[in-house]
Amino acid sequence: MVAIIILFVLLIILTNIYVYCFFKDGKDEKLKTFFIKLACSLSFLSIGIISFCINDSKSLSQILILIGLALCLIGDIVLGLRRITPFHDLCLLIGSLVFILGHFGYDSGLFLNFHEDVLALIIITIVIWIIYLILMKLTHVNLGTFKIPCLFYSLSSSIMFSITLVSLIKYQTIFHVIIFVGITLFTISDILLCYTYFHDKYKDSFTFKLISSYAYFIGQGIIALSIMFF
Repeated sequence: MVAIIILFVLLIILTNIYVYCFFKDGKDEKLKTFFIKLACSLSFLSIGIISFCINDSKSLSQILILIGLALCLIGDIVLGLRRITPFHDLCLLIGSLVFILGHFGYDSGLFLNFHEDVLALIIITIVIWIIYLILMKLTHVNLGTFKIPCLFYSLSSSIMFSITLVSLIKYQTIFHVIIFVGITLFTISDILLCYTYFHDKYKDSFTFKLISSYAYFIGQGIIALSIMFF
């Protein structure tokens, strides 16, 4: 437990350093930012691994969430390369696909633990997904050639959010509260990234990038922590 607290504090410290270097945005800072982001991702994965080891009741759901965390780390590496290599669009495409797989890991792990009305879950997921897409349309987010990957990405995010929302309403346990908070922060980060990547007005938004960074890393840390209470 002490190790998890130390890692969580380290994650917050590294996130602060990451944000600082990210917004300096010089040539040297981009490389530093890449390695600091990698350290942040390794921190939340480490929290997940330790949480898994602490929990006596090992399950496939926990393993799938761990796999999701590992895939998100890989996605962070690929998206980080986008800022330090000339292959911007390719890194964005591959990174997005890896994150979709990470979402699928979370979705699978959460669904295995889902014992409610599947039809209700499907309906709620579709409603949330449609709201997501309407929001993007009304606010003029230009997905361009990334429209198809972003459709799948937003669908996987909607599934994650729906499962945790319905489960929280039903059970209201420590695990369900923690995982809901983590997934909500992760979802907020995803939504803001749509604007910083694909909206002309908000591409350079300091506020959106700041909130997105904190929501992502802290959200992932909380998701990793939830494994201990699974």
